[in-house]
Parts: sequence; C-alpha cells; structure tokens
Amino acid sequence: LVAVVDQYAKFDNGIWTTVTTTTSLSYAITGLEAGTEYTYGVRALDSTDAVIDADYASVTFSTKANPNYNLTTSTLKYNYAVLKWDAPEDAYRYALGKYEDGKWEFIKWVYSTEAGIAGLTRKTEYTFGIRCQNSSKGYIDTGYQAITFKTPDVVIENFRPYVTQTCEVILKWDAVDIATEYKLFKKVDGAWVTVKGVSDTTAAVQGLEPDTDYTIGIRAKSGSTWLGAIQSIDIHTYPECMSTVTATEVGASHVVLTWDVMPEAEKYQVCIYKDGQWILIKNVFTNSVKLSLLTPETGYHYGIRGVTSEKRKLGSTLSQIDIKTKEAAVTNPKVSNITATSATIKWDAIEGIYKYRIYRYINSEWVLYQDTGDVNSISLTGLTPGTYNKFGIRCMDVNNNYMDGWYTRINFSTLSE
Repeated sequence: LVAVVDQYAKFDNGIWTTVTTTTSLSYAITGLEAGTEYTYGVRALDSTDAVIDADYASVTFSTKANPNYNLTTSTLKYNYAVLKWDAPEDAYRYALGKYEDGKWEFIKWVYSTEAGIAGLTRKTEYTFGIRCQNSSKGYIDTGYQAITFKTPDVVIENFRPYVTQTCEVILKWDAVDIATEYKLFKKVDGAWVTVKGVSDTTAAVQGLEPDTDYTIGIRAKSGSTWLGAIQSIDIHTYPECMSTVTATEVGASHVVLTWDVMPEAEKYQVCIYKDGQWILIKNVFTNSVKLSLLTPETGYHYGIRGVTSEKRKLGSTLSQIDIKTKEAAVTNPKVSNITATSATIKWDAIEGIYKYRIYRYINSEWVLYQDTGDVNSISLTGLTPGTYNKFGIRCMDVNNNYMDGWYTRINFSTLSE
C-alpha cells in the first residue's frame, strides 16, 4: 500500500482527535495558547482513506509563555494617564490599544516603554493594553495585556501661598483645563466661608489679622458643577512692623525723609497719598530718601513700607508723615563789583529751583531782564553811570510757573564817571 495523505490529530484527555488531512509533509498549527503543553500526531492513509499506520507518530511540545510586561500607571490624573511597562527581549515596538464595547481598538504605535494618554474623563473606568512586535514586526504575544483603572476626581495642583503679608496672602495654583472658576474659602469656627470667586490662577485674600493662623481652601468649578473637593493650606500672617518717619530737611521744592531701619527689609517703598489712593513713587535701599521738584508752600502726605527679598510687605499699612514745603523766596541778595556801567548780584541758592528770572524796574514796571538758569548770581553790564537801579529776582519751575510770592528786590547806584 502506498500512502496518499497524512492524517494529523491532537491528543487531549486520552483521545486522538483528527485535526486535518493533507498531502503536504508539514502542517502549521495555529490558535494555540501561550505557555501550554500540547501533543500532536500524524499517521498515513491510503487512497481509500484507510489507515496504513494504526498508531500515530506523536510529538509533545510547549508553547512559549506570553511576556509579562508588568503594565502599570506611573501617572494617573483626572484627564491624563501615563502607562509604563517592562521591555521583553527583541522588542521593537508596541501597539497601544483601548478596550471598549467588547473589542480592542488600536490607538498608536509606541517605540518606548511608556505612553501618555490624554483626553480622559474624570471619575471614569478605562481599560488599555499593549502588544509587542519584534524586529521582524511579528507579534511575540497572543493578545493585548490589559490594565484597568479609574481616573480620579479633579485635584488642583501646587496650591500654595505665593506671598504672605501682615494682613494679606497672595495664592497661586496650577490651572485645571476644564475649570471655568475657582472658589476661595476661609475656615471660620470650623466651617468654610466663601471669600471670592476668580477665573485666574492667582488671587489675594485680604482683611486678615496680623500674626494669626488661617486655613484657606480652594475648589474648582465647571459652570455650575463642582470639580473635586475643597483643598486647603494653612498660613500664618506676619506681625506688625511699623517705623517712625521724620522729615530731616524741608525746603521749598524738596524734602528729605528718614525712618527707622527695618531689619527684614531688602528695600523700602516710598509712596504718596494722592486722589484718594497710595501711589508708589520709588523704591530705595537705604532708610532715607530725598524727594525733589515739589511745589512751594504745599502739603504732602507720604508713606514708607519695608519689603523683604521674598516680596513680603512689612506692616499692615504704611508708616506715614505729613509735610509742608517752604516758600521759595530768594534770600540774602547782595551786590558787589559796582562800577559806572556794571555790577554783580548774588543770593543764597535754593535747592531744586529750575531757574531764576531777573527783572529790572523801568518806567514804573518790572521788565524781564535775563534768566540765569539755576545759577544764583548775575553780572550786570551796560548800566548808566551815576544812576539808581532797581532789580528783582524770582524763582521759576520747569513749567515757567512762579514758585515764590513776589520779587525779591535789590537796589544800588552805579559810580559816576
């Protein structure tokens, strides 16, 4: 008898079950399970399908086990997850898939051992999985290895005090992409009290008491829906820090202010109270300041506040002082070097004066003679010998306004020839 076909069978539970008959000298077995032992056999049949060999020639083998990827979530947030896994031998790339509606859906190829998944929904269960291909782009596993997780509710990250003051704390936090508003709370007698709602990621809580402990909370909202629970931090406001301010020098157009040194201060804010509000003039790094270009006979209200290197303001309010500038009148005018046709007039300098203006009294009226800038003297020439001369000096500001009340006069006679 001559064998026409080969009969292949599977031995399972003590019984041979025919798998296929073929004229080929080989047979590829598919659909096996990973990490499982199998016994298969083959025997010859003639042209009438009669068995030539009563017994099967058998072989027993075990399939390779699926790699254990140790798939985990290294990051899990309300809208984002990062999957990580171990790399098996000969790994080339990984198929990332999502299990939904009873089937696996391929998402993308990944060429490292981690993958970020964005666009998730808070408080939702997901199943993702990976498969691995070798350098020949053949799978080395029999299917996706899966991980199931549930995204948490919204957590506002990095909620922190940015600057803590005596009666105020400035808070910062990371944005929540689905939030339309953030509510700030303050705990009073064990209960949360709403402070304010803001749309930005920076906000100030004001009206606090100096040197006091507070618990401040925050919660995100999306429209009318609350996102997550109230998150809180504890803060302590700083104690009062005030200083005595003194006007050590007051002129017609300037003032010098001095105050007590504040040991914690890196710099001092010098402010003026104007139109119902404090306005910052300048920052200085010593405990004194000279303020110029002031208006004579005018009252000013100044305030000083220390600021630390962490931008913390020292004190609940500014250390304040009221001053009034003096009249900008020329004093002590003197004439010298008188000749028949010339003379020199000099007077005491006034700090902060933009310029002096010299007038001559002619025909019963004051006539402009010359401006001297900020120089407190003038040389007169072209005078008439043996005549009586009247001159006046006035102080001017940068806008050509008079800074004094009237002319400071000086009279003299030239020599006769």
